[in-house]
Parts: sequence; structure tokens; C-alpha cells
Amino acid sequence: MEQVRFKKSSYSGGSPEACVEVGLASEGVHVRDSKNTANAVTLTFGPAAWAAFMSSPSVAVPTSA
Repeated sequence: MEQVRFKKSSYSGGSPEACVEVGLASEGVHVRDSKNTANAVTLTFGPAAWAAFMSSPSVAVPTSA
């Protein structure tokens, strides 16, 4: 996996038990648990799968970075 810069989700509500991090890469979007970043399992979503997920009515899309 290429070097990916992850960003913690702002929708975690400040709870360290329920945080995920998202990182953009050339092959898609990586998602991992923020509690154990060194050994975290990373899920990778292709561009079409990520776009479908983000367009889901149950996903709150941030309006700013």
C-alpha cells in the first residue's frame, strides 16, 4: 500500500471508542480504526463503491474540510 495520510472522522463525536480514519489513495479510499493505527486492518473502497456509500441517505456528508 502506498503511503496514505489518514484523517480522523469529525463525526466520531469525540468518543475515542468510536473513531475511524479515512485516507485517500490512487486506488481508492482507505478506512481504518483510529485506536490501533500501527496494526489496524484497513478496508479499501474503490472510487465507485465510495461514491455509492457517500451518496447513501444515511451518510452525513461534511460541508467543509
